[in-house]
This record gives sequence, C-alpha cells and structure tokens, in this order.
Amino acid sequence: MFLWLLFMFMGDEPKEAQIQSVADAYLKAVEQMDWARMQALLADDAIFEDPTSEVFGEPWRYVGPEAIVDFYRDAAVDTLATSYRIVRQFATGTHVVYEIEGSVHVKASLIGHPDKELKDTVNLVTVITVQDGKVIRHRDYVDYADMMQKLAQHKKNFDAEVQSSQ
Repeated sequence: MFLWLLFMFMGDEPKEAQIQSVADAYLKAVEQMDWARMQALLADDAIFEDPTSEVFGEPWRYVGPEAIVDFYRDAAVDTLATSYRIVRQFATGTHVVYEIEGSVHVKASLIGHPDKELKDTVNLVTVITVQDGKVIRHRDYVDYADMMQKLAQHKKNFDAEVQSSQ
C-alpha cells in the first residue's frame, strides 16, 4: 500500500521544488529585511500569524502584503542585522517547514538601554504555504520563553554596567 502511494505521488516533485524555491526566496527576503521582495512574494490575501505571540496578549495575525510587511518593518526598527541558520527543513505538498536558529543584532532599546547593542539567538519554527507561486500563509512558532530569559540577562548585565560606572 505504501509503495503504491509513493509511486502515485512521485510526479509531484517539480511542484514541490517550485514551492520550496518560492518559500526559500521569501524567507531570505525576511532575513535580509528586503521589504519590497518580501511584499512581491506575498499573495494579495496572504496571512501572517504567530500563535506563540499570545504571551504578549492577543496573538499576532496580519492579512495582506502591506499589513505583513508593515508589521515586520515596525518590529525591525531597532534591528541592525539578522541571519538564519536552517537547522532542518522539509517540503510536503504546498507547505515548507523550517526549524531555524535566528541570530539577531539589535539596539537594546527594548530593555531600556538604547545606547547599547546586543547579539543573541532565537529559536523558531516557520511554516510557509505557497500557492500559485505566491506565499499565502506564514506561521511562526517562536521560543519566546528562552528569548525573554536572554533579554532579562542582557538587561541585568547592562544595568550592572551602569551601576558600576556611577
């Protein structure tokens, strides 16, 4: 039975390769903060959502290329650089799933030290769904607990620096 299913779907490889290519290009645009490229790859009714962002209140959900790009642009206002290391990925049907270790270099404004910079990592899973050559859905699942612990440690370190310099 399994072999029959395998042979039945073997002809879909070029479709999955195309889906993988679109998803990879979109993820690269997000990583490089290339807002124009990102917007061009999004379908008119694309959805971005992050169910794990519920730790901050209402989970983030944006519909349409402009709303999605505006969210990312606003979130990146203090971001100096980002890079992604793809730990694992696979494509099935119209979905591409990525396990990512993201490196960020940001101004420390969020933790009350706008004159400082910090570098750290964040772990996440991203699921991108592609249809007709466009991204129709982008879902992130972020390890915010780990991220918040790291930010708290950075804040503690920066606060101690300020205290010791007074």
